[in-house]
Amino acid sequence: MKIRITGGDTDAPKVVRYTFWVWIAAATVGLINAILMLSLKTQLTDQTIRGNKDPAVTEQQIRDGVGNLITFALVGALLFAVAWAFFAYKARAGARSGRTGLVVVGVVYLALNALLPLGHPMLLLIESALEIVGVILLFLRSSREYFSPQR
Repeated sequence: MKIRITGGDTDAPKVVRYTFWVWIAAATVGLINAILMLSLKTQLTDQTIRGNKDPAVTEQQIRDGVGNLITFALVGALLFAVAWAFFAYKARAGARSGRTGLVVVGVVYLALNALLPLGHPMLLLIESALEIVGVILLFLRSSREYFSPQR
């Protein structure tokens, strides 16, 4: 391990330390987005019921579907937040696997958001921008040197 913590200091370059906080911010925005969805569950359900054009779909099916979708969003946001925090900590400590984990989980999350955007569009945009910035910061020169196997 390359990390040395004494009073919050680390031997990681500033850009790697900033990257850690960018990923933590992305995780926080994702959790806020999921909690916002939960708080708007009744409104989302009512809006979907009013917009339903298919007589074969009952109100109870819509209520169940919205509930399942929000549960999926909450569990997903929590899992991604934990993964980002875990890999960000490893990356800040100098583990190449942390950097790789952040890139892989970030790309998976961006793909899921593109296919199934759940939540407030502005929060999804902010979270996606934070992830992209986080990945870019992981591959700047000082970051690459920090993660090089020769170090």
